Amino acid sequence: MKTAESRESVEQLIAKIYQLTQQISNQPNEILKLQTSEFIRSFVDLTQAVEQLDAVRELLLGRAESLMSRPRETEKRLRKEHLKLVVNKNQ
Repeated sequence: MKTAESRESVEQLIAKIYQLTQQISNQPNEILKLQTSEFIRSFVDLTQAVEQLDAVRELLLGRAESLMSRPRETEKRLRKEHLKLVVNKNQ
């Protein structure tokens, strides 16, 4: 698995896959032999990126539902954190 620094953005991966599909369409026999493995790697990278985005979305959705289900506790916690920020800023 790649590190966070070396990961390509989802947009870059989509562009790369699009470019490779265009090449395959234009020169099917030659390009297919040379670029299939790169296409598959890019597709796998894109799939992993989408899975990671989906996992983060689920995590954030769960967190939001948790906060919304306890509005009084959430408000109390937010006020407390805000007060800490104000006190730290003034020091």
